Amino acid sequence: MNALQAISKLLNHTRTENGDIAYKTSGSACLDFFSLCGGMRRNLPDLEKLFAKAYAENPLLAIKILFYMRNIRGGLGERNSFRELLKELSQFSPDVAKQVVCAVPEYGRYDDLLVLFGTPAQDEAIALIKNQIEKDRKAMENKEEVSLLGKWLPSINTSSKESVAHAKILMAALGMKAVEYRKLCSALRREIKIIEDNLRRKDYTFDYSKQPSQAMLRYRKAFMRNDEKRYKEFLNKVVEQQEKKSRGEEIPEEEMVKLNTQTLYPYQIVEPFTRWNAERLTEEQELPLEASWKSLERGSFDSRTIVVRDGSGSMYRTSEPSPINIATSLALLFAEQLEGAYKNSFITFSEKPELIQIPENCDSLKKKLDFIKKFDDVSNTDIAKVYQLILDVAKNAEIPKEEMIERILIVSDMEFDCCSSTDSSFEFIKKKFEHAGYELPEIVFWNVAARSAHLPVTQNEKGVKLVSGASAAIFEDVVSGDLKSMTPYDFMLQMLEPYSEFDKIRIA
Repeated sequence: MNALQAISKLLNHTRTENGDIAYKTSGSACLDFFSLCGGMRRNLPDLEKLFAKAYAENPLLAIKILFYMRNIRGGLGERNSFRELLKELSQFSPDVAKQVVCAVPEYGRYDDLLVLFGTPAQDEAIALIKNQIEKDRKAMENKEEVSLLGKWLPSINTSSKESVAHAKILMAALGMKAVEYRKLCSALRREIKIIEDNLRRKDYTFDYSKQPSQAMLRYRKAFMRNDEKRYKEFLNKVVEQQEKKSRGEEIPEEEMVKLNTQTLYPYQIVEPFTRWNAERLTEEQELPLEASWKSLERGSFDSRTIVVRDGSGSMYRTSEPSPINIATSLALLFAEQLEGAYKNSFITFSEKPELIQIPENCDSLKKKLDFIKKFDDVSNTDIAKVYQLILDVAKNAEIPKEEMIERILIVSDMEFDCCSSTDSSFEFIKKKFEHAGYELPEIVFWNVAARSAHLPVTQNEKGVKLVSGASAAIFEDVVSGDLKSMTPYDFMLQMLEPYSEFDKIRIA
């Protein structure tokens, strides 16, 4: 390192809330945006700055990250953040915003397009909606399946002024009067068979297995109140079958009872158990949550990965969603999917690290969460002690190399304690591993609450990945790739490979 490089590094230093050395930037604005965007629901001003810098550095890469952030199924699923940035894009680069309009419903929802009303990309958004309405009309005439557009069309009869304003813009574009527009919305929603119509009519003849994820969670109290017998039978069957699957038993496809959870965040299921009145939850209230948890999409990871869940005081901030609920849900769900010795185990840390090994008799989500609570000390964020614990384990000569921890997944807000006046906690422990003659496991930093834009490493640090957010959809990606040579930047490029359709965008 020469003098200029040393100066540049020092000027890039910043501090976490608890005094640890961190970096203002990874060295790549796109990587900064990629690695923090999922944790910035409550920090939109900084998120907008990150996006603008990323776009200035590499417009195509920034657009790919934007849609990775929105991707409901294979990405982070961040709706509001995406909408704010899409609106920003339409202002500072309207030509590009117009070109990506067609991809919005593919990765998100049709109502994401409404944020473009009143922007330079309004005409393109309306044109897409009009075109889909015509397709859906023809589909209805031919008794074919329609799109989900009707579900997300803004209502003209609602207390929401914004929705009414959007509906009026659409009505004008479609050349419709209010009564015609209402009839169109009603006809499309009948075809889609949205659950809200059934609830309004108190019609409980629908098939629970065909209802969308968020609706099943949102209306669980109404289902239990008005259709208790049928609803409980459905949920009990789901739980029974999922438990059989977890034991390796096969269930014929025609007998499978499915509870949709595809777009649920794990924390949404955990959160009701952490409220102040959680002890009062009845068995009927717990059952839908238990069935949802067991129905979350799972893989089987034959990986020597230890999950590290931050249980410090800053994780208990009252923002919704609470960072601790995101961290707990991700740590638990990931640990459940590991195979071998690491299954159902993770480390929690605050002032000191503790190993949580979920006992076999904790056979429900509530029991598991109650067990985890016993380990919380809700104090500071001493990540260095976790690293030291892993090093001490590595020094244990009785552990064969092929059984040693190969990856540490840290789920945190990244506001670590200071452990050195000159090095970050990561650099400090990396040197300790090197001096002891041991190889540092791959480190995955998963940021669940980026209150400020700083990073624990820079872009070329080998054996490190940077991710963020609350979605479990990226678990499989996190445990893939070369442990030794992959850098945060390499990992970002790997994650963005499925978004090659955006390479055709023309940048003025």
